[in-house]
Amino acid sequence: MKKRETHGTGLYNSGSSYYIQVSIGTPPQNFEMILDTGSADLWVPGSSCPVTVCPLHKFNEAASSTYKPTTEAFEIQYGIGYAEGIHGRDTVTIANTSIEQQLFGVASNSSNIFTDINTIYGVTVHQELNTTATDYSSDNNLDGVFGLAFPFLTSNIFDTYPTFFFNLIQQNRLDQNLFSIYLSQRPDLGDTGEIIFGGMDHSKYTGQITYVPLATTSNGYTEDYGFWQVHGQGIEVEQGFLSDLHIPFKTTLPFMFDTGTTFTYLPAEVIDTILYAAVGPENAGKSSTGFYSIRCNAKNLNTRLNLHFSISSRVVSNPVVLSIPMSELLVPLNADRLEDATQCLFGVLPTEGRMIIGQSILRSIYTVYGVDEHVIGMATAVHSKTTIVGTGVNVSISNQNNNQTTEQPDQSSALSLVSSFYSITLSCLFLFMIL
Repeated sequence: MKKRETHGTGLYNSGSSYYIQVSIGTPPQNFEMILDTGSADLWVPGSSCPVTVCPLHKFNEAASSTYKPTTEAFEIQYGIGYAEGIHGRDTVTIANTSIEQQLFGVASNSSNIFTDINTIYGVTVHQELNTTATDYSSDNNLDGVFGLAFPFLTSNIFDTYPTFFFNLIQQNRLDQNLFSIYLSQRPDLGDTGEIIFGGMDHSKYTGQITYVPLATTSNGYTEDYGFWQVHGQGIEVEQGFLSDLHIPFKTTLPFMFDTGTTFTYLPAEVIDTILYAAVGPENAGKSSTGFYSIRCNAKNLNTRLNLHFSISSRVVSNPVVLSIPMSELLVPLNADRLEDATQCLFGVLPTEGRMIIGQSILRSIYTVYGVDEHVIGMATAVHSKTTIVGTGVNVSISNQNNNQTTEQPDQSSALSLVSSFYSITLSCLFLFMIL
């Protein structure tokens, strides 16, 4: 039996997308993948995928002495396109931690995943391989997807399998059966972040971690834990420019925590009301591309967006309230820093479907994803003025500090999130770019 431990390393980000470096095969082949808590599968393009639809790095099956193909088909559908191929098995390594004969998708065909990326300006970007890149992280292109949702959501719903993280759990490799994520956007902190498998890092948050229970997911046939989602029971605007606003839910509805989504998505029928109460109609407007432009000086308002979470599957009188200041919901368009920007977007968009808490809010909190307890933990990230108010559920998760095991970020670290010029929203079926 291998030693139970934690595995962590540095993350890179400049405010648009988050990539994780994953090594596959023997000798290892490195790939930049979207770090996605909103999906479950790990997949990369295979050598037979045509360059017209897979123009970037591909997995060379013949070059790996440990690769074993299977006869099981791989197919995954997104609103932007699809990928298909077969499942294969090989050694997968992240943060110097390996799982041998890990099952993953090897795509032989794809549509609009790596090509024809739509931007917030209504133009299309075609990814091209950077042949001058000296290592994976200087390329800044998408090579695949690394899902962290429950195996219930793997692409074959009738034959689910343990993904990388859940194999670590099955093999008794972790101190605790959880992972924690910190996504920074502070230039003075080097725009670094961190993911830890099996523990958490006290230096990345302030106050206590508040835990709320997960809501189950239905795949159309059965129900189980799938998405990392909690029970939402209301939305509130506090200290709004025009007025305060409270929108209670009659029954709880799921809020999904998704690192693979740039923006946060709230119901379309209330988003205008929320924005206008927060900053006033003269200070915001909807663009032709569907995004909400907002005056950058809204960062000076005391307005806060509050999301209410139930501690059960029912609406309760004492919810946990995640309260985000307006300054942390603005996305600068024409500068790296909000302080220097004169054009901004509101980091929340309308949806007719699932409500999603994306990077625009996740950057403000430290999150803990607990498998055994079926909970998500939240605390205020060190750079943030976001607050979490209320009493969550009691858990047996240890609060021990694991930052001593975390590697310092560098260009060659095994687990790295690299900023690029676009971000992908896999679970809610949209693709966006932030320049």
